[in-house]
Amino acid sequence: MEMKERDGFPERLDRAMDAHPLAPEGQHGRLTWLKRQLAEAGLNVSLNTVHKWATGQSRPRRDKLQAIARVLQADEVWLDLGRQSVSTPREVAEEALRASGATLLVAGLTEVNGGHIAFPSPDDTIAQQRNVHLYAIIGARMLPITVALGQIVDGKLVFKVPEPCGDRVIGVTTDVPGATFPFLYDLTDMPRKPVEDHGEIVLKVSGQGEVTSVVDEERARKPLNATHQFLA
Repeated sequence: MEMKERDGFPERLDRAMDAHPLAPEGQHGRLTWLKRQLAEAGLNVSLNTVHKWATGQSRPRRDKLQAIARVLQADEVWLDLGRQSVSTPREVAEEALRASGATLLVAGLTEVNGGHIAFPSPDDTIAQQRNVHLYAIIGARMLPITVALGQIVDGKLVFKVPEPCGDRVIGVTTDVPGATFPFLYDLTDMPRKPVEDHGEIVLKVSGQGEVTSVVDEERARKPLNATHQFLA
């Protein structure tokens, strides 16, 4: 890994908790919350230990740092060193081999629009449990994304979303009638019909890719023209 910028670990830990949507606002109860989240992830530490991390009296060991990063959905290298991780060409190639074409499309468009992405490592248990295909890195936060491929079935566009899934669900399809390029949809807030081990989303779309019926969510009415629309 090559690296980049540095500040103190306690400050980064605080920023990572600021970025987490479920962390308590302000300082009251925040360290207790982190302790409980770590326990749920299988790491049992005392509140005193968490307090020492937060005040700079000590630093977590590598295994604990990895658990903190996963729980807070933060980039591990940034949390540890204050630098954004940059994959080597070999690492990128190995990660790409594990990713599907639809996932690579979302990753590429995210990078083109100025974002940063990371693929789950083979030992990322949270990604495996939640069917996370990639992470979008937004400041101190890593946004877990699940990618679903859509296909036309009986004249309707059907997405099969694995359950459970990431914080964002992005649908990708090249199956829109008359279209010669892929369409992306933010499926996050669309209702999913439970079918075995996945949720099913069924849409009717026009030749321009616009949703014409079934769902009336404003953020999902039209195909995304830039990935920053789902990174907000």
